[in-house]
Amino acid sequence: MAAVTLESSQDFVVSLVQSFADTVRTPQAYVTALAALPAENVQTSGSMLAVIAEGNEFVQTSQGFVTALVRGSVSDPKVRAWTFTLDGHDFYILRLGNEETLVYDLTTEQWYSWGTGGNSLWQAYTGINWTGGSRFSSVAGSNVTVGSDGNGSIWFLDPDSDMDEGLFAESIPAPFLRRVTGQVLSKGYSSYRVNQVQLLGSIGSLSDPALNTITLSYSDDRGHTYTNASTVTAPAEDYEARVDWRSLGSFRQPGRLFRLEDFGALRRVDSLTMTTDMTDAP
Repeated sequence: MAAVTLESSQDFVVSLVQSFADTVRTPQAYVTALAALPAENVQTSGSMLAVIAEGNEFVQTSQGFVTALVRGSVSDPKVRAWTFTLDGHDFYILRLGNEETLVYDLTTEQWYSWGTGGNSLWQAYTGINWTGGSRFSSVAGSNVTVGSDGNGSIWFLDPDSDMDEGLFAESIPAPFLRRVTGQVLSKGYSSYRVNQVQLLGSIGSLSDPALNTITLSYSDDRGHTYTNASTVTAPAEDYEARVDWRSLGSFRQPGRLFRLEDFGALRRVDSLTMTTDMTDAP
């Protein structure tokens, strides 16, 4: 529907979906749903609106009954579990209501937290390896199809993409943060001086030359606070380059947490090695 103005008077309107009207007026009408409606103006007078969702700049209600006015996912306290296989890894997804999405990689036996944008909740509501979608894998990146409860879209997972499509239909794709955390354990009363930390991985394999920074942080208080060790630039197509950080102080028991952050500079992380000297505790 692409009308400039949409008017309804004393009618029962089941739904207005994907309408591109500049103005929507519903005096004394019963509207079950206004969904995915990028209208500039929604005006109601003496109306009952069950749902207005997805992107109105301006909403007016006068003597109206509004059940829900939402942008994105509605409240869902349920725990949802589903699985998929990608790049030879079996993933088990746990969506904890509207709080967080946890992902377990059965191959590496590691837990991850996947989110959309700066949110710890991944917009993927459910998904599956679609056998019929295998013919699209060369273009889409995989045959894993997932659906969003935020905008109702269905898409393929692309493991090589550095861009997040975002929660809403009008969202501009943006790079997303990747974070890897590891720990070095220590016992006893001695302290350890960190001479060097070196990253081994896919250095130089940049899909976007602008996404070329890697930041290392470390924590000596069990992750309560982190110290920024500095940000380095991974040179594009320099596959022999080394990424390392030097003179990172010392730590004692129970050990030190290291955290790597990038937006696409690393296609793969193999290991983070540490060169250290043991010194007497002060």
